Amino acid sequence: MTLRDEIAALREEVAKLSQQQQLQQQAASAAPPPPPPPPSNDQAAAAEDQPTRIGPEELIAAANSVIDELQQDIDKYPRLTAIAAFGLGLAVGIFAGRQSR
Repeated sequence: MTLRDEIAALREEVAKLSQQQQLQQQAASAAPPPPPPPPSNDQAAAAEDQPTRIGPEELIAAANSVIDELQQDIDKYPRLTAIAAFGLGLAVGIFAGRQSR
């Protein structure tokens, strides 16, 4: 299979998926959504237990404070620092991806 064939197959698949989404949206807009059930005491307690969402500024501020605290260890353990930087970059990437949805 050549690259052109793969691109054409992907375009067909995307077209089919977009048609399915349009049909689902039309079906969803035709039927009124059912009313949500009233929150129970268990749901209210679970909502309070969930951590609050933080924004990108708070995430960067937290990362900077940790870096400041561990400045001496960063120079002492370069491999561990590289792994931590990779993990932080991965977390920021996931965070940015979820925010863009």
